[in-house]
Amino acid sequence: MSYNFSRRQILKTAGFITGAASVGSTPLLSNFITGSNTDSSAQAEEPNKLAAPQMVINSRMLYFGWIPEDSTAVKSLVPNRFTPNYRGAVFMNQYVVDTDEQTSGFGAYSLTYLGADLQNLDAPGGVNPGRWWTHYFNSSSTVIKYVLERGVPATPGRTTLSLNGNTLIATTESNGIPIIRTTARVSNTIANVASGQLRYITKKANGSFSSGVYPYVAEIVTPWQIVDLEFLQPSHPVYALRPRRPLEITFGFYAPRSSFCYPGGEQVL
Repeated sequence: MSYNFSRRQILKTAGFITGAASVGSTPLLSNFITGSNTDSSAQAEEPNKLAAPQMVINSRMLYFGWIPEDSTAVKSLVPNRFTPNYRGAVFMNQYVVDTDEQTSGFGAYSLTYLGADLQNLDAPGGVNPGRWWTHYFNSSSTVIKYVLERGVPATPGRTTLSLNGNTLIATTESNGIPIIRTTARVSNTIANVASGQLRYITKKANGSFSSGVYPYVAEIVTPWQIVDLEFLQPSHPVYALRPRRPLEITFGFYAPRSSFCYPGGEQVL
């Protein structure tokens, strides 16, 4: 079953704020800004350590949510301290950063992350819900190291986004085995530029919970549809987040150019 969302529905369900901006290609940040870390002591102690925050520009991104087959299983993945969405709503982001020049330090990588929507922990603005990561499949050891230090449940994985005409197939692999495949129908018409902030909650090695706020700017297309969402390996832990049938999509978008920052000012909860 497919779902086709209008521009108004996309903005309402995803909580996007529209604004005027060019939809042409964006110049690389490095063309405008050069400089070095002013904390010389930190550099001397750990010269290869990435400083926070980190910026990513113009990633190709498919981000959406759904109602799961087993909401109880999803809710069981959320720590007791937090309140999951009453329907157990799940989110997923499948995206690719094609070149090193699109990041401030991460380098090129691909990523799929999933998890559960939370209640009473909305991102600034009160539109987008706070979210708890349950799975995080990243192709870069550099990014994995960076996010593990911040409590993200990162593991190796690979994501590909293949566009053939107006058919987009996003495939997520873990240990070289495909575990998730999304089929979407997308256009090449930019609807508008969406911007805002998202909040993700993590648990650090010392047991403390941290809230990170992630600003984003995304050029979203219209029309777009989620045609199918397949969880391919019943034996894999991520299978607990599989969607119910027929699909019920709660929000989403496809953006051929999406930019964001990993936070530098996490807050202990």
